[in-house]
Amino acid sequence: MGFSAARSTPFEAAWPLTENASFLSEAPASEAKEAAFADDRDADGFVNNWTRLWCWRPDVLSAFRELRVSLMGSSTLADRDWAVLVTATAAEGNDSYCSLAWGTRLATLTDDATAAQVIAGGPAPALSGREAALAGWARQVVRDPNATTEGDTARLREVGLGDPGDLRGDGLRRVPACVLRYQRRARRGSG
Repeated sequence: MGFSAARSTPFEAAWPLTENASFLSEAPASEAKEAAFADDRDADGFVNNWTRLWCWRPDVLSAFRELRVSLMGSSTLADRDWAVLVTATAAEGNDSYCSLAWGTRLATLTDDATAAQVIAGGPAPALSGREAALAGWARQVVRDPNATTEGDTARLREVGLGDPGDLRGDGLRRVPACVLRYQRRARRGSG
């Protein structure tokens, strides 16, 4: 059983996904909701749960997507770098939903074994030094964002990261820490 989305797994055969596989009720019908659902179906082949949630506030979803595109567009990180970074972050945070979603993307860009290794937190020989450094840094930030040091970011600089287009210097340490703290508070309902 692999991570590649193009393959059917025994799990999928036994428990096929339905259009609404969430405990959340659907947001009211709107053009923004239909456009967001269509974007997900085109990109991923299904509607993501986070999209269903944010369609209750399509204005916030739109603002988030614009911010994400802006941040990713101004970064020198490649698609594979992003997939490694997000997969390692999600896996270290025990987020099975995002680990699977981003692990699937990573498997498409690498292979099933590499995606599984990144999710498991073990060595992934097929990763470049840059990708391995991103995965290691992501795990450190998830484990204890306030304990990251200049030494933790030095490895990223050694592999060519840390220039202004990457999230320069101190941002390599502080930006994800703030995001992770917000996500943890939001999950507890105190966001």
